[in-house]
Amino acid sequence: MDIRVLGPLQVVSATGVDVTPTSPSQRTVIAVLVAEFGSYVDADSLTEALWGGVPPASAHRTLHSYLSRLRSSLGPVIKSSAAGYALDRTQIRLDAAEFRTATDIAGNLPAATAADQLRSALALWRGRAFGELAGLPQIAATAHGLELIRLGAREQFADALLRSGDHAGAIVEADALVTEHPLHDPAWVLLVRAYTAARRQAEAINTFRRAHRALTDAGLEPSERLRRAQQAAFDTAGTFERPPDEGDEAGLIGRGSDLDAICALLERSSLVTVVGAGGVGKTAVARAVIDRHRNLHNAGVRVVELAAVTDPGAVPDAVITAIGLTGDAGNPLDVLRQARHLDVLVLLDNCEHVLDSVCAVTDALLGGGDGSLRVIATSRELLGMPREYGWPLRPLDTGGPDSPAQQYFSVRASAARPGALAAGDDHVVDRIVRQLDGLPLAIELAAARVATLGVADLADQIEANISGSTDATPLTRRGGEPRHRTLKAAIDWSRALLPPDARHTLDQWTVFAGAVRADDAAAILAVDPATLDLLAQQSLLSTEIRSGRTYYRMLQTVRAVVGRPDDRTLRAHLRHYGAVAAECAQTLQTSGEADAHRRLTELIDELRIAHSRARTLDIEAAVALSVNLHWFGVSRLHTELLGWAGKLTPLVQDRPTLAAAVDATLSYRLVIAEQLDSARVRADCAIRTSSEHSTRAHALEALGDCSLFEGDLPAAYDHYGALSRVGIAMGNSYYELIGRVGQIMTLAYGNRRAEAAAELGALNVDFAGRILSPTQASWLEYVRGEAVLDDAPVAATAAFDRSIELADSVGSRYVAGVARVSAVSLEARTGDPVAALTRYAEVIEHWLGTGSWSHLLTTMRNLASTLEAVGADHGAAQLIGAVSRPDKTRSYGAEAARLADATAALRSRLGTDMFDSEYAVGATRDLSTGGRIAITEIRRLLEHRTPSLQPVEPEHVVIDVDDRRTIESG
Repeated sequence: MDIRVLGPLQVVSATGVDVTPTSPSQRTVIAVLVAEFGSYVDADSLTEALWGGVPPASAHRTLHSYLSRLRSSLGPVIKSSAAGYALDRTQIRLDAAEFRTATDIAGNLPAATAADQLRSALALWRGRAFGELAGLPQIAATAHGLELIRLGAREQFADALLRSGDHAGAIVEADALVTEHPLHDPAWVLLVRAYTAARRQAEAINTFRRAHRALTDAGLEPSERLRRAQQAAFDTAGTFERPPDEGDEAGLIGRGSDLDAICALLERSSLVTVVGAGGVGKTAVARAVIDRHRNLHNAGVRVVELAAVTDPGAVPDAVITAIGLTGDAGNPLDVLRQARHLDVLVLLDNCEHVLDSVCAVTDALLGGGDGSLRVIATSRELLGMPREYGWPLRPLDTGGPDSPAQQYFSVRASAARPGALAAGDDHVVDRIVRQLDGLPLAIELAAARVATLGVADLADQIEANISGSTDATPLTRRGGEPRHRTLKAAIDWSRALLPPDARHTLDQWTVFAGAVRADDAAAILAVDPATLDLLAQQSLLSTEIRSGRTYYRMLQTVRAVVGRPDDRTLRAHLRHYGAVAAECAQTLQTSGEADAHRRLTELIDELRIAHSRARTLDIEAAVALSVNLHWFGVSRLHTELLGWAGKLTPLVQDRPTLAAAVDATLSYRLVIAEQLDSARVRADCAIRTSSEHSTRAHALEALGDCSLFEGDLPAAYDHYGALSRVGIAMGNSYYELIGRVGQIMTLAYGNRRAEAAAELGALNVDFAGRILSPTQASWLEYVRGEAVLDDAPVAATAAFDRSIELADSVGSRYVAGVARVSAVSLEARTGDPVAALTRYAEVIEHWLGTGSWSHLLTTMRNLASTLEAVGADHGAAQLIGAVSRPDKTRSYGAEAARLADATAALRSRLGTDMFDSEYAVGATRDLSTGGRIAITEIRRLLEHRTPSLQPVEPEHVVIDVDDRRTIESG
C-alpha cells in the first residue's frame, strides 16, 4: 500500500485504487502515525491531535472506532501494542521515505545521473507536505523537515544541471528558487553561476544586484560565496566570443536561451506562461517551443488562438474545439476536465483580455497538475494560477555591436529592400533599435519603411514621432509600461503614412477574428489585392500560405490600437460567412465533402464571432447559421457549433418557427451529451411546432437515435422511416439515406439480419448510380457490415474497414466511431482475442482523445466479454459492474447475451462473493480515468501472457467507466 504525504495525504491500494479516508479525523490519525513512521504513538497523543488539549470523555472509545474503521478499509497496516499504535513498515511504501533515500543517493552520483535522480525525486511532490494537516503540532516538525529537505534537493538539482552542462535548465531551477525564497542566499549563488556559465554575463551581474537589494532590504548581507560568484561574472565578461544565433527556429533571432529555458520549464511544470509587453514576440517564441515539443507528446500539440475570442464565455468552447473534445451540453468545463489524461501540449495564445476565463479553463484542464497534459500560455501578465511558472520575455538586447535587436532590424530591412543597409549604418541602426526599446514588432514596423526611406531619415522620423510620445494607449489597460506607449506611437505613425483607402481597410480589418483568405477579405471589405500587399509590406498584416492560398492576419498588438469596424462592415461579415456556411452545408452532402469540411474547419473563429454578432444584429441570420451548421456539428460530434443554438433560446421565445429550429439543433447536442430525456422533449416540441422540412429532419434524427440508444427498436424504426420520407420531400439525399440506414441498423441490432440484408439490397438498388458523399458511403458500408456480421466475419470486417477509411478521409467522427467499435468487437469474437486487445487499446485511446463517451462506453461493454475470454476475470467483473448500473441505458440484443454469458462464467470461476465485490468496485468508476487505466492494464496483460488463447491466471485489471449512454453495436 502507498501512503503519500508529499502533498495532501493520499492512500492508494496495491491495485492502484485511491482509498484515502473521507473522514478528516481518520486522515489525521494516519498523518500522525506517518509523522512517527516506525515508532509507536500512544493513545493520548492521538486524542490530543484529534481534539486538542480538552478531549471529550468518549475520546478513547471514539479513537478505537476510528482505528477499527481504518483497519477495515485499509487492511492490517496499523499494528498495536501496549506502547500504542504504529504503521507496519513492511506493508507500506511511503513517498517521503523514498524521497529522502533518493536525495541521499544523488549526492554520490555523477552530475547528469544525479540530475535525473533528483528530477524523479522532486516529481513525487504534489504540494505542501501533509497538505492541510501540516499545521498540527504533532506533524508540524516532520512537515517542516521535509520542506527543508525539498529545498536542499532543489538546490542539488540546479547544481547538478549546472555541472552537467544544462545551463538553461539550471537557470530555470535557480530562478524559480529565488522567486519563491528571495532571502535564500545559496539560490542566488546558483543563479549567478548559471548565468555566468551560460555566457550571459550581463544577466549574471544584474542578478547579483537583485540579490543584494533583496537581502539588504531585509537587513542581511550577501555571503562571501555570492560575492565570489559576482566577481566570477565580472572576470569572464567580454572573454567569450558571441555564440552563434540560435534564432533558426521560425526565423527567431536572439531567442535561443528563452526557448531552452521554456522547454526546460515544461519538463517539470504542467503550466508555463510566457509574459511580456505587446509586440515583444510572445507568440513567436511560444510557437517555436511547441514546434520543439510536437513529437514529444503522444497526442501532439494544439493551438488555441484566443485573440479571435472576444466573448469570455466562449473561451471554454474554443478550447474544446481546438483539442477535439465532445461532451456534456451543460457545462463545458466538465468536458475539459475529461481531457486531463491526454498526453498533449496546449498553447493558449493571447490570454490577457479573457484572463478569468483562461484561469477557469486551465484549472479544469490541469486539476492537480499530475496528468500528462501541459499548457503553455502567452499573456501580458501571469495568470495567477497555482503551480504556474512564468517566463518573462524581454525585448531584444540592444547593447553592444551586432546586438540581436540590430540583427533583427537588418534582416527585416533587407527583406523590405535588398541592399538597404550600408557598411557604415551600424550606428544608425543601433540608434533606431534603442529608440524602439528593442521591441520586435516596433522594429519590424520601422524596418518595413526602408523600402521607401533611407535609414538616417528613418531614425530622424522615429525620434521625432515616437521618442517624445507619452500619450495613453489601450495597451496600458492592464498595467502598461512605457514600451507599450512607444509601440502605439509606432503603429500610429505607420498608419498615418498609409493612403486613405488602406487606412480605412486597416481600421475595418478588426471585423475578422483570425486569419482570412484574400477572397473573403475582398468580398467583405471591397479591398483590392494591392492594398492587402501594402498592409502586409508595412507589417500591419501578417501573411501565411496554406495549400497554395494566402491568408492575412492582423497581429493582436496592432488590433489593439487601430479603429473599429462600422455597422456596414459588421453586417457584411455576417452575410458573407452566413452564405459560406449555407454553401458548405450543401457541398458536405456531395462528393466535394472533403473541401467543405476543410473550409468550415478553418472558419470556426469567423463563424463563432458572426453568430455572436448576429444575436444582436439579426436574429434570423443567427438561426439560419445554426441550421446550416447543424449537420456538420452532428456528423463531426462538434458540440460547440450545436451549442451556439442554446444562446438563441431566450431570443426566439415569441417566434415559434425559429424556436422550433433552435430546439431541433439543441436536441441533437443533448443526444451527444446523452441527456436523452431532455433531447426528446425538445425534438418533440420542434416537430409539433414547425412544418419546416429541415427542422423536422433534425428532430427526427435525434428522436431515432434516442430510441436506438435506449433499445426501443420499433420506435427507432418508425422515426427513421419518417426521417427518410422527409428527406425525399425536401430533396435531401443524405436524410433519405440515413433514415433507411437507421432502419437497417435497428433490424441488425435486433438480430433480424435477414430482414436487414433485404432492406440493404433494396437501398443499394434505389441508390445505384447516385454519387454519394464520403460520409453517406461510409454509413452504407457500416450497415453492410452489420447486416452480415458473425455470419460472414471476413466480409463484415472489410466493410467496417472501408467505412472507417471513408469517414476518416473527411473527418466524419460519428460514423467512424461506430464502425471502429463494431470492427474491434467482431475481431475479438471471431479472431484472436489477444490481438483484439491491442486494437481495443487503440480505440479507447481514440475516444479518449475525442471525448465521445457513448462510443467509449460501447467499446468498454464489448471489452468486458473479451477480458472474460482471455482470463482477466477481476477486470471483466469490474467492467460489467460499471456498464450494468441502473442509471445506464440497458444493453440489448447480441451484446446483452454476450454480457450475460460472461457474467455467468465469471460468477462460476470467481464465486458469488468475489464477483459481487469486483462488480461493486466497477460501479464507482468514471469513464475518462477508467479508459486510461484500461489501456495501461491491457498492455500489462499483453506483456505477461503468451499468444495462446488458452485461459491464464486471472489478471487484476481495473477498468473505470462512468455514467454514459451509447449507441448499441452488434
